[in-house]
Amino acid sequence: EGEDPQWLYSVRFKATELWGDGANRNDHVHVDCWEPYLERV
Repeated sequence: EGEDPQWLYSVRFKATELWGDGANRNDHVHVDCWEPYLERV
């Protein structure tokens, strides 16, 4: 809705996927990415 609607992608990573076994296994990182700020790879 609104004048310029944009997609928002919400992604969750396990902390151990980002920082390895030294991270707490119960921690996660949540990232919200607005489509206009993403680049195609």
